Amino acid sequence: MPSKEAFDIFIVESPLQLLNAIEANNYLSKGGKQKRTLLILCYSLNEKGNDQLKLLKGLIKWDEIIEVTYKSKFDFFKIFFSLRNDIKTLTARNIFIGEFRAPWMHVLSENILHEEKFLLDDGAGTPARQENDLNLEIPSMFYEGEGNNLNVIVKKVYLKLLGLKYLQWKNQINLFTVFDLEAYDGQKIVRNNYEYLRKSCEKTGQKTINEVAFIGTALVEAGIVSNSYYLCCLEKVASLYGGYNVVYIPHRRESNDKLNEIHDRFGYEIRHFNYLIEYEFIISSTLPYKIICFPTMAAITLNRLFPSIEIEMIKLASQNIKEKYRKGTLKNYALYKDIVNIVDF
Repeated sequence: MPSKEAFDIFIVESPLQLLNAIEANNYLSKGGKQKRTLLILCYSLNEKGNDQLKLLKGLIKWDEIIEVTYKSKFDFFKIFFSLRNDIKTLTARNIFIGEFRAPWMHVLSENILHEEKFLLDDGAGTPARQENDLNLEIPSMFYEGEGNNLNVIVKKVYLKLLGLKYLQWKNQINLFTVFDLEAYDGQKIVRNNYEYLRKSCEKTGQKTINEVAFIGTALVEAGIVSNSYYLCCLEKVASLYGGYNVVYIPHRRESNDKLNEIHDRFGYEIRHFNYLIEYEFIISSTLPYKIICFPTMAAITLNRLFPSIEIEMIKLASQNIKEKYRKGTLKNYALYKDIVNIVDF
């Protein structure tokens, strides 16, 4: 059980969230700014992601770590039951949450007495959150249909029995982000320059080899494009880089069947990583001379860490993007235009 001393608290549930929490931890430690640190680490159904969380949590010192599991809707109740006493006694100067769309993180953070609340990056969605949600006192996404939502009513009653409240939004949310965004009145934006990881890069002294790294994404799994179109893009890459050693670095959500098809069809080495790609590149003795990718946050982080590596990003054809995701996907290319070479496919 954490002590009664005030903490800086970090609530995360994905490897990228944890990586950014590590950077926030490092930022607060400079100049004696930091209180004691408490990491609340949530595991999910994604075992590959869970393995990465377990590896990454040891990259920096945490004074306390609480581990919880959220694998089904019933785990909401288990989490708050197990943390009920800690929540009532904890105080925090800063609380960092990793997932804006996770109501349990908001409920947890708003039940803990704190001074400031920050949102960490988890992919390239932060600019859209800033534009569409963070200027609102209560984003409608949390309360739509709440009056007749039995799930919300049950949670409210349950939390009340535990002496807690179903508060999802109370104070201004600040940002700890890699993106250059304009703050609203009263909002703080702290730039994440990946200083902690960049210092690690300076110590390694890797050499660049004649290798092209293709960063896989979960576009098919997320329903954004079809599998046939995804493979069509890879086929074009194969025709352009036939004389190079191309390695395919899969996203943790990509299936083995899909990866086997990529290997059999294009002859690419499928290179699985234990850590996030950013940290794998840091600890590797060699680096590729070029990276090819679809839209991915890794293009931004890798550019910050390894500016000498050329990055080419595939521009998805509008007609091949599912209509539900078309506008947002195409708009996101503006985030990358100054740091990568965007190639029409």
